[in-house]
Amino acid sequence: MNKAIAAWGLAAAIGCGPALARGDDKENPKPVETPYLKGSLGIQLRFDGTFAGDDDPGRRALLYLDEGDAEFSLHPTDWLALKAHVKGSTVRGPAPRTSEAFRGFGVFMEELYVDLDFKHVAFFAGKFNPAFGLMHKADMVRGIFSRDFALDYELTEKVGFGASLRGDAVEHGLGRHELTAALFFEDTTILRCSLVTSPAFSEPLTTRASTLSLGDGGVANTETPNNAAIALTGGGFGFAPDLEYHLGYRLQRASPAGLAAGTETADEHGVSVGFRHEFKIARLPGGTTVTPMVEWARLWNAGGNEGQLEYFSAAVAVATGPWELWLSGSLRSAFASPAAADIHDKVFSVSLDHQVTDWMKAGAGYRFRQVADIGDHTIGIRLWFTHDFTLPLRR
Repeated sequence: MNKAIAAWGLAAAIGCGPALARGDDKENPKPVETPYLKGSLGIQLRFDGTFAGDDDPGRRALLYLDEGDAEFSLHPTDWLALKAHVKGSTVRGPAPRTSEAFRGFGVFMEELYVDLDFKHVAFFAGKFNPAFGLMHKADMVRGIFSRDFALDYELTEKVGFGASLRGDAVEHGLGRHELTAALFFEDTTILRCSLVTSPAFSEPLTTRASTLSLGDGGVANTETPNNAAIALTGGGFGFAPDLEYHLGYRLQRASPAGLAAGTETADEHGVSVGFRHEFKIARLPGGTTVTPMVEWARLWNAGGNEGQLEYFSAAVAVATGPWELWLSGSLRSAFASPAAADIHDKVFSVSLDHQVTDWMKAGAGYRFRQVADIGDHTIGIRLWFTHDFTLPLRR
């Protein structure tokens, strides 16, 4: 308990960094000497309006804060870093058939871990997000609605440890590669507590519980690092220098509480395969790039119960100057469950963003989504504020 409180205090102290530095991280990506503090801040002001659909009473407007991220990295030496990621997002969903503003926003510690990086090998331990998929990453997929289904299989807020191995054979045309493996369990410590809004596990509409205990169940809630995630990533091949790949595997054990209550019956296994390629179009002005990406993922015994979930997502980004256009689509299928009928969901979206200043982006998008045979049409508008900084700590 005392260690967890100390960790919260340390993160709060690190959070004072932005008040001391207003530099641009692009101009000064890394100080010449350690120690230094590096940070990245971002938050989105979102408006989503559902204007048509099969469920007429479901039409509504939502104004909310989303994707609030404050990431800090304290580097005492070249190989040692303490990393903290404070997250702000909706932790309680909207009430059915209602329009709401700024409801259910919570702030919590998503990651807090130590990272030891020795170039070709790295070790990390603490609370972190294990690597699994590609298209749920916010820095990879930036369309307003482009990550809707992929977020289903993102792994977050796990406690444990892991290691990475890196190899570089670009000179021989074989690319560079990184293998990462982690052992973990679901966070049930005080670091899980959220501020502003703190919904309980059993509370209706909760999307992220502020507290979690072993007795609440759920896959990976084992209080033992007997769950695993493995990811192999790479790119830079001689035949395709701008091609990147991502392969993932995960195992999340059924919880003791879930097995005892009969709400979980089996361990969850999952695999993912993703590719991304950036094409530079020299004939077009403004340094135009076209970046397609695809990913397939499947979960067996998802949530600890019989059945399978399968995802196929595809997106393409076209960037030119301050403009970025995103086209994306995802299919989600639930099948092979003895307790439920097969379900086939889909979502398609388009969005356009404009970099207004170095620290603000404005965008708008449209989404068609069909879940459990009920479709709806939604428009989204966002203002995205970001700031990166690097603060030397040596006098």
